[in-house]
Amino acid sequence: MGEEIAEGDLWKAQHDAMKPTTGGQSNVDDKEDKPAPPKKEENEIVKILEGFEHQSEKVILKEEEDLMEFETEFKDDLPQYKKNWQDSVHSAWDFVVYFRWIINMVTLAIPFSLVSVLLIGFDVVVNIVFNKWWAKANAILIAQTVYLVTQTFLSQWLIWEIPAWLRKFKIIRCFSWIAALIYTGVWALALIKLLFMLFVDDNSSDDYETLMFALFLAYMLIMTAPAIPVNIAIVSKELVLEEFTLLNKHIGQ
Repeated sequence: MGEEIAEGDLWKAQHDAMKPTTGGQSNVDDKEDKPAPPKKEENEIVKILEGFEHQSEKVILKEEEDLMEFETEFKDDLPQYKKNWQDSVHSAWDFVVYFRWIINMVTLAIPFSLVSVLLIGFDVVVNIVFNKWWAKANAILIAQTVYLVTQTFLSQWLIWEIPAWLRKFKIIRCFSWIAALIYTGVWALALIKLLFMLFVDDNSSDDYETLMFALFLAYMLIMTAPAIPVNIAIVSKELVLEEFTLLNKHIGQ
């Protein structure tokens, strides 16, 4: 009986010795729960993303500052006329120079804005109704509409002679002027070609291909015509702007 008890105690002691202690189990769990250190590639990606985010914030702040500066200059550039303006006007030309912004607004800017909106409306309606949604996404027709809308937007600042725009966006104005000049030149050449085909060239021996080319040329001239008044306004305004530009801080002084 005593030997059986002794053997039982020995087995229990061995069994208890094989059990991990509480502290040991905690250490094992800590090792299992501890996250693996990030790899070198992951660190580089994180740094790149952080740098990109920082750069984006700087760009956004810079754009906000430029926009606020543009708004401030726009307000400062609005015309401020004196009550005793007669003291500054001694001739008809002085009157034109003194009130040039109002004269430009009434005689040119407002009518041009209305006409340009009608031209965009004409282009959109024709392409939706008659061309069945730009001839099922025809690249030439879509590009024509995009060009018309873009040039109309840029021309508004020019025709209204907004001083802040004239000062800060000279490169955009230059590209817009060149595009208008090239567009109008190509359109004029196409028109001359069509007129020669209709009234000058001998049409007695024209074949089917010549007829189709003439029809295509006439169609493209009609579809691209809405941009011509806008182009002419941009080109002519830039040419005369050197003489009548509104770059004074306070227009009318």
